[in-house]
Amino acid sequence: MGSVGTPWAFRPRACPPSWETDKHSDPGVRTQLPPDPYTVALRWLASRELSVAQVRQRLRQRGFGTDQIEAAVDRLQEARALDDRRTAGAYARTAVSLRLRGRARVLRDIEALGIDREDARAAIGEAFSEVDEATVLERALARRLHGPVQDLAHFRRLHQYLVRQGFPPGLAVAALRARSAF
Repeated sequence: MGSVGTPWAFRPRACPPSWETDKHSDPGVRTQLPPDPYTVALRWLASRELSVAQVRQRLRQRGFGTDQIEAAVDRLQEARALDDRRTAGAYARTAVSLRLRGRARVLRDIEALGIDREDARAAIGEAFSEVDEATVLERALARRLHGPVQDLAHFRRLHQYLVRQGFPPGLAVAALRARSAF
């Protein structure tokens, strides 16, 4: 049989550039450099689109000062890594195609991200130019409804669901009447 020993020997590794080692401390102990707000925000933006308001809020929660935050946001906008219009467009496309939301709900959600109404409306118009709102409503209804609408209580629950998803009440009623069994 083979010899018994430690399979892995301790080998000191080079520390990543974000880590600083102290010459006088234990070589295995690392201390982290103070983070740069620009780098922190850039790391967030690498994984998903965020609005200017979201980046400011997250940096504030991390304990950065107002001057540092504003400098980082300005730098991110200059580098085009942070753009509210692009964020609104990405959110609207996702909300329409995957989450099956109506115009009113998408508008509310985009405004809740801290994006102004004008950019939100433009993004919604672009997202709904590719697909009809009635088609999105039918897909949302198909996801929730299996078979015909059974009774008035079922009709009301489905109507409330569709209105909460941001579809116009008249369009929701028309779609539900077409699927009613009573």
